[in-house]
Amino acid sequence: MTENDPDHHLVCRMSLPLPEGYCCYREVSVRHPDLDFEVLGCMPVGPDQMVEDVRVKGTNVDGALLDELRKSWDVKSVEVVQSSGNSTVHRLTLATCPIIAIHQDLHLLPTFPFGVKDGTVTMLVTGTVEQVRSLFARLKEHVPSVTLAAIHRSCVDGRESLLTPRQVEVFQTAMSAGYWDVPRRTNLTLLAEVFNVSKSTLSETLANIESRLLHEVRDEHLSSLTP
Repeated sequence: MTENDPDHHLVCRMSLPLPEGYCCYREVSVRHPDLDFEVLGCMPVGPDQMVEDVRVKGTNVDGALLDELRKSWDVKSVEVVQSSGNSTVHRLTLATCPIIAIHQDLHLLPTFPFGVKDGTVTMLVTGTVEQVRSLFARLKEHVPSVTLAAIHRSCVDGRESLLTPRQVEVFQTAMSAGYWDVPRRTNLTLLAEVFNVSKSTLSETLANIESRLLHEVRDEHLSSLTP
């Protein structure tokens, strides 16, 4: 990797063939290679627990699959929150995945959604050179066969540079948790618990983020109309 440059980030695509017994979706996706699993987002709800939304696509999405998930060692509860044709969204409360825990420790978030197919996770992550280097090294401790499928340098400018590091962290977490989804998949109370701040403090932070990004979009739109 290149020398750490504070003005640039790396965008990396990683492939992680998960070891046997690693997590519920590793086992279920191996038993059902005809199904596609897509992690839509996750949110920590305790030191060792998280809530995760996963979309399952395929022709054999039925109650038997739900029973398989419920029997997994790391799953506390699971429910179907959306079902349409051959696609079903499951909401699981489960033990925090080591992969997600490592990202959290390094103040990184994978880009959601990311896929799980036949026991292999493919995810995109963006961070400083040092963050990505540390992430890759720590992932190899858990998944020795992890590989970098692609690496790109990306200048951090535009919208993200408008935000402070804390605002970027809040923005990424709120986006991943579905705070701005329609309908919302989380609320201010749950997010405030994640960040261990009051609802009023978090509300002010979110309002500042929205204001900065919306003003940037407005300015870009107006400049595009200038002859």
